[in-house]
Amino acid sequence: MSEEHERGARLEALRLVKEFGNEAPLYAALKAQRAIERRDFRRCARWKRILEILDEEHRLNRDIGRQDAVPQDISPKDMGHH
Repeated sequence: MSEEHERGARLEALRLVKEFGNEAPLYAALKAQRAIERRDFRRCARWKRILEILDEEHRLNRDIGRQDAVPQDISPKDMGHH
């Protein structure tokens, strides 16, 4: 995955956590399933990566005792805040 695609996946993971909270992985899994049904394997790979990011962040946050899973390498600037 290119650096640009990776960054996009991380931003999408952050958006999902903000919008859906703990249900973010479920939403991502449903999107991946829909992509599989449509035989859109590129999109499926993207949603799979988003699921991996959500899982990584969940594990990291669990290990350090935090409740919210927010990707660590996203700055407020990336979200349109200055």
